[in-house]
Amino acid sequence: MSSKTKPENLTTRGQAKNILARIRPAFREHIRPHTKDGKGEQLGGGSILNARWHHRLSRDLDVHLQLSTMEDARALLDRAAAAAGGYRIEHPRFPRIEFERNKDNHVDVSVSAPKPGHDEKTAIVDGEETIVLSTAQIMTGKLGGRGPRAPVRDLVDIAVCRIADPEALEVAVNSLDEETLNGILKIYKETRKVYEQATEELEDVPATLQPVVANPTAYATNAILESKYQRFEIHTRNGAARIQTTTIDGTRTRSYTTAEELRDGMERDGINSFLTAQQRDKDAVLNTTIDAIWARRDTKILRINPERLQHGKRLTRELTWTPPQDRTRCDDRDKPSGAVAPDGPTLDPLPQTVNPPSPPAPAAGSADAQDRDDNPSRGR
Repeated sequence: MSSKTKPENLTTRGQAKNILARIRPAFREHIRPHTKDGKGEQLGGGSILNARWHHRLSRDLDVHLQLSTMEDARALLDRAAAAAGGYRIEHPRFPRIEFERNKDNHVDVSVSAPKPGHDEKTAIVDGEETIVLSTAQIMTGKLGGRGPRAPVRDLVDIAVCRIADPEALEVAVNSLDEETLNGILKIYKETRKVYEQATEELEDVPATLQPVVANPTAYATNAILESKYQRFEIHTRNGAARIQTTTIDGTRTRSYTTAEELRDGMERDGINSFLTAQQRDKDAVLNTTIDAIWARRDTKILRINPERLQHGKRLTRELTWTPPQDRTRCDDRDKPSGAVAPDGPTLDPLPQTVNPPSPPAPAAGSADAQDRDDNPSRGR
């Protein structure tokens, strides 16, 4: 962590606060020494989003453990659960620690590495140093992990993230391929009434977010569609790489001045996940871009125009809710030294239109028409 960057200071709320206080000593004794580099558990999920945004209460705790195998995790969790007065059960997707036979009073555990990588960092959570996931990592897990099986609280998180941290939602949404994303949106549409009835489980939602509670599928769908990249470009100039992502809000520009910055940034900023979703070879793109940086070539490496989906009315613009703090990516994360601006990527606004017209078809034989098929990044 940069010496100029203060760690995020978070206070958990509701039942999640009680669970964290209860499980921390057991994790410190039985699990932390066995994790990668001894760094211990990494906190994520709705409890961390709630600590950042104060938009709803969370009843559980989500923990990532950097352990070698799930078998190791189960053995260690048995000891930690017993020390905390709970017990481990097998959830369909991951181990879970429960207390007092209350399914709403639990800790969900994952041993998979969060995506995008390199984005977690140390924060102060309830007065103690703890590694936390970035908002982009949490939202990627919610969309990519649960997808069409998402509970209603995930839909509220998606809608709120569109206001509180739009860049993080862009990273998460664009990590999904079109088929997966369309499948999620289809489920939202088909189960709209089910989600509306399930909102009774939501607690302590501010009055200014009640429109989201009343129609969670519409707000979540709108937030997802507005976060889709309409254009993606990689250029090199004067020995630096520039990656631009364009949404309905405008164009974000990220700059990287060294090969190391580019390698780390493409993972951390979700570029690798996006390229994979677009069936592109991320390693070939990286190597081609590094070659151009070293040769100081001024060239366009890649352009992608993903499928443009109509987003409809911009619902979140009508909400008056604002997050409790003004954050960049909501976690004040470190920026590469080659960033365009010290506070993060620039955002050049686009003209505001409800349904932007589709771009004209490129001329036959042009580079855009071929979609850069001559580039080694094209997946086969």
